[in-house]
Amino acid sequence: MVVDNEFQRLIPPLSADEFNQLEQNILQEGIRDALVTWNGILIDGHNRYSIAKRHNLPYKTVEMQFDSRADVIRWIILNQFGRRNLSAYDRSILALRLKPVIAEKAKERQSQGGRGEVVQKSAQAKTRDELAKVAGVSHDTIAKVEKIEAKATPKVKADVQSGKISINQAYQTIRRTEAKEEKAQRKQYVLANEMPQDACNVFTADVTDGLPQIADESVDFVITDPPYSKEFIPLYYDLAIVAGRTLKDGGSLLVMCGQSYLPEVIRAMCSSLTYHWCLTYLTPGGQSPKLFQKRVNTFWKPVLWFVKGTYTGDYVGDVLKSSVNDNDKRFHEWGQSVSGMTDIIQRFTNPGDVILDPFLGGGTTGVAAVSMGRKFIGTDIESANVEKARERIKEAYKLAGSKAGTNQLA
Repeated sequence: MVVDNEFQRLIPPLSADEFNQLEQNILQEGIRDALVTWNGILIDGHNRYSIAKRHNLPYKTVEMQFDSRADVIRWIILNQFGRRNLSAYDRSILALRLKPVIAEKAKERQSQGGRGEVVQKSAQAKTRDELAKVAGVSHDTIAKVEKIEAKATPKVKADVQSGKISINQAYQTIRRTEAKEEKAQRKQYVLANEMPQDACNVFTADVTDGLPQIADESVDFVITDPPYSKEFIPLYYDLAIVAGRTLKDGGSLLVMCGQSYLPEVIRAMCSSLTYHWCLTYLTPGGQSPKLFQKRVNTFWKPVLWFVKGTYTGDYVGDVLKSSVNDNDKRFHEWGQSVSGMTDIIQRFTNPGDVILDPFLGGGTTGVAAVSMGRKFIGTDIESANVEKARERIKEAYKLAGSKAGTNQLA
């Protein structure tokens, strides 16, 4: 009697209790069912054969005829469905062991009708549908079990097998893990020793002129902090026009603003973009502004989120924050902290994204952007601001670039 390892692996093993029960039954009643062979190779009855050898028991065999090993494999697997009370997970695992056989036959059938990628996809779909039919489950379940078998830890597989968690729960766990890994990989960046020429472009310009220097649909994110006073509300209309023209489809505008004229700002921005969400930007510490006319001490400000088209990026939390007492006004009287801008850029953008700030001020957005491997465009109406920001951004890149050659997470 020859035991073929490939054939034996196709048969789900008995648990210890199941094997012991089978052994006790055989010792009491003998081996009643014949072992099945093909060309002298055992294809059914592996547990009975093992018990027979251990106790030197007699057994009978019956020889079956098949044209190929592939036909034997198919018979072994289908035979398991008829004799066991299997869960959807176990049935799917068994069916998936037929995949190479079914895929090859589907490929042969499809090759007779055409060639190319469409044919290949059709063959894959037919294979999946046939596997689902064999297992008595949906094709979605087959796909999920295949993912579990390929990606899940032994513990997760055991939990599904025992019924502790469902197939869908295990699948979603894997999807979440994959999403985290993909995001971590996507957020990695390497800074060169010297700042590339296209990493930063700052120049003097007035947003009310439309910034024609910036090409249409060339920007991934507009992240900016315009002045908040009532007399500057018209600037938000100009900002919306610039963002609507320069943003790529699906791009976002994140604009800080005060709360005193929030309805007016939203109305202005919605003239060219679609309102998406209002984010909370926390500024913890003792630097809380006191608004006398409102009798409010404020520790946060809105960051309004508008989109061009439909946003399809990462899920993001809607609470942003700067470090405690990090209210840096050294470079501009209305300046924001690097820690706060870093948090925004880290959450929303990816290395290589183009970020525009039409209200450059002290250049804080640019400092955070280039230090994390993003490309930055900044404009300001005051040439003095532009020059100071340009030098500040260069120095910031040099400091961040001192870690050049090492992958960093954004």
